[in-house]
Amino acid sequence: MGPERGRRPDNYLNQEAYFSAYLAYYFPLHLPELYWVLDQAKKRSFVPTFKRVLDVGSGPGTLSLSLLFWLQKENLGFPEELVLWDQSEKALKFAKEKVKTISDKTRVRFEKVHLPRTPKEEPFDLIVMGHVLNEWGAGPRFREKKQAVLKQVLQQLSPEGSLIILEPPLREPTLDLMVIRDELQQAGYRIVGPCPQSFTGCPLLLDKLGWCYAQPPRAQFKDQGFTVFDRHIEKLLSIKLTQQSFSYLWVTRKKEDPTVKKPKEVAISVTDRNAPRKLMCIDTGEIANSPKAYFRGENIPID
Repeated sequence: MGPERGRRPDNYLNQEAYFSAYLAYYFPLHLPELYWVLDQAKKRSFVPTFKRVLDVGSGPGTLSLSLLFWLQKENLGFPEELVLWDQSEKALKFAKEKVKTISDKTRVRFEKVHLPRTPKEEPFDLIVMGHVLNEWGAGPRFREKKQAVLKQVLQQLSPEGSLIILEPPLREPTLDLMVIRDELQQAGYRIVGPCPQSFTGCPLLLDKLGWCYAQPPRAQFKDQGFTVFDRHIEKLLSIKLTQQSFSYLWVTRKKEDPTVKKPKEVAISVTDRNAPRKLMCIDTGEIANSPKAYFRGENIPID
């Protein structure tokens, strides 16, 4: 499940050893990510509708559970219906069981789906995809397949719905996501995150200044109970879980409401604390020098 993950067998989550390994490492590792992304959007006064939710490539329900934990914290109520898509029946059954332990009133339905083929179209208010697109590879020659998958998924979006994609923080998967960001914006979608606002064209991509990913400190999630297995994982694998690293993209069809009071303008840090030059994306769509060191992906209020 580590450096040799490319050697995994097809449909590996249906095999007990691989499923157990995934639950022991990737499940607790990725669990806080959507929770954090939702928090960032709320700071910008954007909270989507959650009545009907679709989790594409759900695995053991990592993103669905992260969503429910966040809704619970915000006292927003749980979805009326949650649909899980994955090709592993073992993972789907696990996800449904865990979701029902948190929200027994949410209708949970799962379907075995082999992307890019999808079931019949039905509208969802929120669609989440966690570490799915990179399963097809990364880099320019794989983007066409990713675009075909997203085209199918976006057809399931309600008129004001949102799509949130999370990917590994690696260079190629993230650059793919940045290219997809610009393409979706040109197709009329509004960019919610990670950008400060929906400026045209990713400035990092345009100026070839690297790739955009978030890296909040793992310690941020301790009080929420996300890090209870960290000490065990660190001891077992001789590693240190100091940062939560991932790239993400949030797009919506919902138009901006002019009656909603906007928060203070924000920038987003696009370099880490140790970078020789500290840079941030500002709301005009430009790259500027950062006044001090922030973690990657941190929202920076602009006075």
